Amino acid sequence: MEHSWFGSMLVCETYCLGQSYRDLLGQVISCGDPVEPRGLKTREARPLVLRLQSPYHCIVRRPGFNQAYMWMEIAQYLAGDFDRELLARYSPRAAEMNNAYGSYGPRIGEQLLDVERELKRDGDSRRGMVYVGRPEDLRYAKDLDMVCTVGWHFQRRKNLLEMTVFMRSWDLVWGLSYDIPAFVSVQLALARALDLDPGSYTHVASSGHVYERHWDLATRVETTSATLPCVGSHTGMDDTRKAARYLLAWEREVPFGGVFKTDAAAEEPLRTWRPALEVWSAFGEHKNNNATS
Repeated sequence: MEHSWFGSMLVCETYCLGQSYRDLLGQVISCGDPVEPRGLKTREARPLVLRLQSPYHCIVRRPGFNQAYMWMEIAQYLAGDFDRELLARYSPRAAEMNNAYGSYGPRIGEQLLDVERELKRDGDSRRGMVYVGRPEDLRYAKDLDMVCTVGWHFQRRKNLLEMTVFMRSWDLVWGLSYDIPAFVSVQLALARALDLDPGSYTHVASSGHVYERHWDLATRVETTSATLPCVGSHTGMDDTRKAARYLLAWEREVPFGGVFKTDAAAEEPLRTWRPALEVWSAFGEHKNNNATS
C-alpha cells in the first residue's frame, strides 16, 4: 500500500485491500488524531482517501468478519430491499444496528436505474450520482441513528466504470469490512449492465477512525487476496434487481442457501449468486452442527 499523511489527512492507494488492510489500520491507530465523539476514544484520519486500483480485490479478513452477513447485505442492496429478519439470520448483533429508515437498499434502488440510463445516454456524463443521505437524517439521528454515506458517484471513463464514495463518518473495522464489498458489488453490477470493466474505486471519508476497543486488532488481521465475484446481470440493473429479489424470496422460504437443494429450476436465474448461496449454506451447516453437538 502506498500512503501519505498531510497533517491529519491520509491518502492511500492499493491494488489488493486484503493485503493492505493491516497497514491501513496500523497507520490510523499509530498516527491518527485522538478524538472522542460521544465520549468514545478513537484515532482518526481526517479526511481519509482510499483508492482501490482493482475493486475486485476488496475483501478483508479480520477477527469476527462474517461473509454470510456480507452477502446478505449485498443482496439487499442490489434488490433495493430491506429485511431485518434475514440480516439477523446471519448476524443478530449487526441487524440490531439497522432499521428501515436508514437502510440503503430502498434509498438506492430506483436511483441505480436512473444512473444506468444516464451513462448509456452520455458516456462522459458527470451526473451519475446516487444520493444515499437525506437532508432530514440529522433531525432523526437521535432516535434512528444517522446514515454515514452521503452518496456514490459513477463516471464512465476510458471504457471503465469508476466509483467514488463520499462518507461523513467511517468506522474502519466494523464499517469498512462490510461497506466496501457492498459498495463495490454495486459498481461491478452497474459496470456489467453497461458492458464495461470496473475502473478504480475511491472512498473519501471526512472521518476515517478506529475505536479504542479495536486498537489491538491490527496485529490480528490476516492478509488475503480473496476477490469479490460480480453478481450483476448483463441485461441491465433492473434484471439484477429482479434476480436479487428472487434470491431473497427463496431465502425466506428455504433458509441458509437451500434453494439449489430443493429446486433445480431455480439454478439458472440465480447462477451468478452461487458464491452467496455457498457461503450461506456453509453458515447453516456450521450452525446446525453447533446446535446438535
